[in-house]
Amino acid sequence: MALVALVTEETTNLEGQTIESTRIVGVSRYITNPDRSTCEFSLVVADEFKGKGLGSRLMLSIMDFAREKGLTEIEGLVLANNPNMLKLMKGLGFAIKSFPEDADFKLVTHHLQVV
Repeated sequence: MALVALVTEETTNLEGQTIESTRIVGVSRYITNPDRSTCEFSLVVADEFKGKGLGSRLMLSIMDFAREKGLTEIEGLVLANNPNMLKLMKGLGFAIKSFPEDADFKLVTHHLQVV
């Protein structure tokens, strides 16, 4: 499952015509693990949209979809030197642990309880 955040912008060309363009500014996705009960997520937000709540909204939405599919846990790897992403994960209630296979990463996990 993938969710995409779009922004539509209007500009005026040299002839005075209004041109509308749409671009992707964020993506969250999950892929189900082979155990069919957990999943791994990814999240990307365009630089100019960071710190505005888009990452939280995308993560909460992808977690809702995973929960609706009956998945019980969502997990991901976050670069250890990415404090903003780690702060976001902590704020969303993810557990943050060392990743024994590579010290450059942290393993973040969240149980998907039915609400």
